Amino acid sequence: MGKTTKVLPMPGAAVNDQAETDHSSGAKGQGQELTYLQRVKHAITGNLEKGFYRLGLCIGRHPERFIVVCVLVCSLSSLGLLAFTEVADPDSLWVPKDAQVLKDKEWVEQNFASATTREQMLAESTDILTPTGMAALMDLYENSLTMATSSGITLSDVCIKAGSICVVYSILEIWGYDPTTIRSLTQDHIISAVNTVTTSPVYGNTIDVTKYLGSPVTNSSGSIISAQAAVMTWFTAGDGDMEEQTESWENEFINLGLTGHPDITTLYVMARKSFQEEARKAAYSDAVLLVGGHFIVIGFVVSVLGNFNFMEQKMWLTLAGFISIGLAELVSISLSSALGQGYGPIQAVLPFLLLGLGVDDMFVIIRALNCLSPEEQALDIPHKMAAVLRQAGVSITVTSLTDFVAFIIGATTIIPALQSFCVYAAFGVATLYILQATFFTSFLTIDLRRLQKQRDACLFCCVSHPSPPYTPNKYSKMQFIPFVFKRGLAKVITKWPVKVVVLLVSGALVSVSITGLVKLEQFFDRNWLLTDDSYAKSFIKAMERHFPEEGLAGYVFCGNVDYWSRQTEFEALSAAMTSSSVIYESSTDSWFSALTTWLSTTSDSDVTSMLDSNNYPVSKAAFMNLTYKMTTEIHTRTNAYIVFSSSSELDIAASLFPFRHIQLNDPSTQIEAMEGTRSLVKAAGFSSSECFPFSNAYLVYETNKVIRQELYRNIGLALIAVFIVTMILIANVRTSLLVFFTVLCTLVEVAGTMYFWDLTIDTVTSIILIVSVGLSVDYSAHIGHMFMTLRGSRNERTIETISEMSPAVFYGGFSTFLAFSLLIVSDSYIFTTFFELNFLVVLYGLFNGLVLLPVLLSWFGSEPHATPPDDPGVTSTPRASPAPVKKEGTVNGGLLGSKSDRAPNNQARELTQQTVKEPLAVISLEEEVAHPNPGSTSSPHKYSSPTDSTVDMAPVQT
Repeated sequence: MGKTTKVLPMPGAAVNDQAETDHSSGAKGQGQELTYLQRVKHAITGNLEKGFYRLGLCIGRHPERFIVVCVLVCSLSSLGLLAFTEVADPDSLWVPKDAQVLKDKEWVEQNFASATTREQMLAESTDILTPTGMAALMDLYENSLTMATSSGITLSDVCIKAGSICVVYSILEIWGYDPTTIRSLTQDHIISAVNTVTTSPVYGNTIDVTKYLGSPVTNSSGSIISAQAAVMTWFTAGDGDMEEQTESWENEFINLGLTGHPDITTLYVMARKSFQEEARKAAYSDAVLLVGGHFIVIGFVVSVLGNFNFMEQKMWLTLAGFISIGLAELVSISLSSALGQGYGPIQAVLPFLLLGLGVDDMFVIIRALNCLSPEEQALDIPHKMAAVLRQAGVSITVTSLTDFVAFIIGATTIIPALQSFCVYAAFGVATLYILQATFFTSFLTIDLRRLQKQRDACLFCCVSHPSPPYTPNKYSKMQFIPFVFKRGLAKVITKWPVKVVVLLVSGALVSVSITGLVKLEQFFDRNWLLTDDSYAKSFIKAMERHFPEEGLAGYVFCGNVDYWSRQTEFEALSAAMTSSSVIYESSTDSWFSALTTWLSTTSDSDVTSMLDSNNYPVSKAAFMNLTYKMTTEIHTRTNAYIVFSSSSELDIAASLFPFRHIQLNDPSTQIEAMEGTRSLVKAAGFSSSECFPFSNAYLVYETNKVIRQELYRNIGLALIAVFIVTMILIANVRTSLLVFFTVLCTLVEVAGTMYFWDLTIDTVTSIILIVSVGLSVDYSAHIGHMFMTLRGSRNERTIETISEMSPAVFYGGFSTFLAFSLLIVSDSYIFTTFFELNFLVVLYGLFNGLVLLPVLLSWFGSEPHATPPDDPGVTSTPRASPAPVKKEGTVNGGLLGSKSDRAPNNQARELTQQTVKEPLAVISLEEEVAHPNPGSTSSPHKYSSPTDSTVDMAPVQT
């Protein structure tokens, strides 16, 4: 026997409102043929509404199933954590993936792993050039030689050696590191030696004592008479098999430096691994602030979602919403790890971002519940949830989609840290969208069941208030923010004086911000990633204080070229380096020049027999033998500059020429110096595969070189994509342009204020500016979308939009601010910058979305959406702005007043029952009995779509 069926209209069917008498736009909203853009919009939103309606029905009937499925899927996705990797290496985070400097760095690590590995201590005293000061430095030197790890590793096991001596550069070289001589020095002996000795008795190289002495004081004749600091540098091998041993020794070295010395005022220390470890600590040191921020937001959301009484407060529902946010974070990390994306320090701000976005979705969903019509409030729970999701689904889709698109575009950048963060954020936003539409709404369904049974909101499992019916105290239902917007802002925003003031304030903000934007600099200093109390940052600051003219170390590296036949090129390279305007003249140390100088002055017959008339080796074999002799016997310092091949025939596998750049104080001069040095090497006659300049600072310069272009590119593409999305979903070019304009104003104002707050364009600020695109759209898109669904004059529609939508938007923005408010006390550059910029995004975004945009809409807003004359069933029929009535309290919590709190405007809303066109849902009678629709046989029910159309439900016919 076949099932008896009845036919019910699906969401999307609508009836026509009687056209309003409206001089500006209201009368034009209906009966007009839709534009192509509106048809696209109706096709998209109509299907979304139908899909969300069906989803709401399923969730309303089986919430437990959805909860279990969500938890299981999220748990399975956590398998991606097996591929979780943490990235702390700054070069892997900040340097563009295709940068030449990364290839150069890889070559250097393979051929000269030890050349760039330095362990340093800086001793600071009133005057270090005293017998006591020299003895203290000697103590440090001797302790570094004798200290050993738990496995017995000493400096001798990990150091770079010149002959049999570990290479350690310091002022003690003058006395050959002889402890007896150094401990018997007098003040006069020290001052005399400092001003007269020019050649190291240990390594044979020229000594410039100003490289070892910080803040020297000279007399009238230019002689050094005192110094406030002295630096000591140990060279260690840190790659390959030696890396683990060196790191173990470094721990002892760091402890030695942090312990200090009684005769040294302050001792600073910096090991090779110090920066990376300290930067990692800085990124995760303020985890407690994350927990605190969550608790603050939980308290705020509890106070807003419900009312302060036994029945209507929403503590457990709020916790369910936060669980969904936590699950989204888990899935984001898991899926990103599965795709090979490392977890970097910037990802530490991801929980704050998802917290703000998730709470915003919660507010939108609860607003939809509170704004159901009286007929919809009377429906059973499954149909009520269908109506809620039909209204809220499109709204959270718009905001989530725009955020997702912004992050997907950001993920195409060439800067690894920015790319990785955007991948994590994109997964997080997408997962959060799904979970809020399913997991959170499932708990909302359970909460509605609780209310239906009149069970206590806290102790729902054991306490109920069924008889007599529980009556909440009217004061527990009062809400301040909705009152402010409805009775305050909505009343004054359409007044001409207020509009003029708003435009003047906005114009002044934009003008000042443009001034700052023009002056905004592009700069990134990795030292910002360290906290102020970090020993590594203390060392860096001390070096900048005492060695301001030290400059940055650099090298020209050469591979296995024919050194003997390239005499002209190497001499040209040496001359160019010496005369370069971006290199200290006295800092270059060419082993090739040292070789030719020695060969031209030596009288050793064994040497001269291998030279031609120009005092140059007669053959390649002679060149190699003489070079080896020089590095091991004559100028032993150059032993660290050359790597000889391990083949039977002596050859040079690689070599380097050290130099130091002059002080480069801004990104433009830094980039010019890097590119100029590269051109210098090329002009000498070497290709980039033969010789190239390299400095650790070049890794930063490469980031600064591209960060501005990357930022403009990503923001530009994100704005274009966001405009397209909003234009399709709002379906009106003018309103979309106004929304786009307010988003653009927010970006300009945030970027301009960065200049006045001494912030620059770097990777961290670039990430937050990309985030601000999505957040700014959230604050404006809801307003523009709702404005287009209302009928009446522009001012009437503006007033109603502010009254109904602004509180939810404000709550979303304010909760975002609360989420990161505790970061104001953080010492981390990432966290403090995130707080500063997100504060600006929320401040400017809310002003432009809730104040400027309504003013613009009240003047330039488009006519409301039309219903095509041949299809009265399209869902986007604009509704009239209802006339408010006096009310007490709120329905279903205090987020916003419900539609049941407003009496219909009879002149504007004389509804006529019409036949509803396809599509129709065929539902079995047995299914309807299993899930009855209260009142379905007695009176029609009106469903309000997200675009606020209305459906008259006729009595069921079987």
